[in-house]
Amino acid sequence: MSKQSTTEQNLNLISPHFHYSCEVVHLAEESAEGVLVSELVPAGQVLASFPPGEEERESLEAGKNTRWYGDSIIAEVAGYPRCVNKRIEYTTTFADTMEIEPLFEISPDAMSVTLSLHPILAGGRSLISEDVHVLLNAQGIIYGINEALLAGLPTLLVKHAGEFVKMVIACGVPVEESIDSHLRFNMEIGPIAGVMQQNGVIDFRERRVMVAVEKGQLIATKIPAVQGRSGMTIYGEELPARKAVDFRVLLFNDITFSRVTNEVRATRSGTLSIVRNDIIKVLSNETIHSDVDSKTGNITSKNNLIIEGSVQPGFHIDAEGDVKIAEGVYNGEIRCEGNLVVKTGVTGKRSRLNVGGDIDLNSIEQGRAQCEGIFVIRSQAYYASIEAGENVRCHPQSKVMGGTILAQKDISLGDVGGENSRPVEIAAGVLPERLLQYEERQMEIIRIQGEIIDHIERSPDNASSRKIRQMEEKIAELKLLQLRLNMIPGSGIWSRTAPPTQEDIARIANYKTKDYSTERAIDIQAVTIDVKGTIVANSVLRIGNRTLTLEKTMTMQRFKLSDNGKRIVAVALKK
Repeated sequence: MSKQSTTEQNLNLISPHFHYSCEVVHLAEESAEGVLVSELVPAGQVLASFPPGEEERESLEAGKNTRWYGDSIIAEVAGYPRCVNKRIEYTTTFADTMEIEPLFEISPDAMSVTLSLHPILAGGRSLISEDVHVLLNAQGIIYGINEALLAGLPTLLVKHAGEFVKMVIACGVPVEESIDSHLRFNMEIGPIAGVMQQNGVIDFRERRVMVAVEKGQLIATKIPAVQGRSGMTIYGEELPARKAVDFRVLLFNDITFSRVTNEVRATRSGTLSIVRNDIIKVLSNETIHSDVDSKTGNITSKNNLIIEGSVQPGFHIDAEGDVKIAEGVYNGEIRCEGNLVVKTGVTGKRSRLNVGGDIDLNSIEQGRAQCEGIFVIRSQAYYASIEAGENVRCHPQSKVMGGTILAQKDISLGDVGGENSRPVEIAAGVLPERLLQYEERQMEIIRIQGEIIDHIERSPDNASSRKIRQMEEKIAELKLLQLRLNMIPGSGIWSRTAPPTQEDIARIANYKTKDYSTERAIDIQAVTIDVKGTIVANSVLRIGNRTLTLEKTMTMQRFKLSDNGKRIVAVALKK
């Protein structure tokens, strides 16, 4: 609805008085109708006003970069005013709205400032009569200003007097990322399934384990940590660089490390077990030429272990190195300090995998599997419990139904869920033990709530008894813990936004300042859940401390935290 038609329908209403000049300008590249152009106004200027005390007045809303001040709408920043008819947020109603297109457009990360120039009106206010430095300072912009460009601004204003022009006039300095110390391997140890390659594609080639090494051979070189440099925003706010981590190389079984050359070498011939790129062992190979069953008994080995058959129900393997199983695990148990490769799959509710490195398997059904490294699923996972200390990588053609998938870093999936299956619970960027605490407390809350209901039903007259008040206080205490529990790996147990009060510390537990520190927390904003196939409605997603239950089925989506970190959003993946 136009402003004119609004006035015709409301002849008895008081119209606002506008305090800026504007006119239609005909630009060569525009249509014959021209463009409405406004003069430049400073922050704090009254844009529109009504007579004091008048209630019967036309509808007028304060929009972007404006606010009400008594009976007037004023500009919050310097810029170009406009009155537009638009829908009021969260309603279906349209109304005339005052807005300001800012003179200085500041990027969301406060790392750049773009100057917006509009055609200059005859007799109207413009940058020709303004001190740009004063306007910049008024908005707190003090760093990274392009002084050479501003020095030539008068000439630019004349040159572009009849045009709409944008130009970057200030830039912050981005943080120079710190590089943690790491091992550069001097021999071929891959492919390693589940690793993101330089082209952005996840490697799903067959995992190579138990790489042969000769006595004296150079295995790897430790690359020292490099501390990054702090950045600076256009507001002059320092952005500290993350402290670089100098990790300790853990060497076992005939491995030496020279602090002079930073070289890692083998002191005898054997096969390597490399765990998460920071634990290196040289071990012998041990092969079982059959199933692990009643004939072999349970297997305990200090070596890398190859099973040419399968692990039968009720039997278990305990190995200090890598384990490679040619067939499957059927209600069996595997514990190994290295990496585990299962060529076919894991089946059965009693199947248990506990692995210090990576897990690479074709499929898993109903079992429980936990690893400290990368978890690779090539075909399918049905109603299984999966935990990874790093990433969970499912092949794009794989399918997950029911169960839970938890990872301290990223998760990538193929198809997720089915129409008649129990919803899949997927959590990335979480500590499994804290999520377990959360779920246990949630069950305790439900249990106490049930007790309160039973107590009231048995004794309606005692609905406000001391026992019920105590139970309600316990529920309130548990809910407080739930609200503050921080799931993010590397963080303290408490959320930074809601650390415990002194009263909480005395009443709940002996928590310390480090219990809500985020100094070592992972970058939760960088954590993603990628779905390369279809994920059905009602699937439950968690990233860090935020959750999302899907309302509809979606295809080819990346789930991540919003810019402010308050919710999970979906972004379409490129096919």
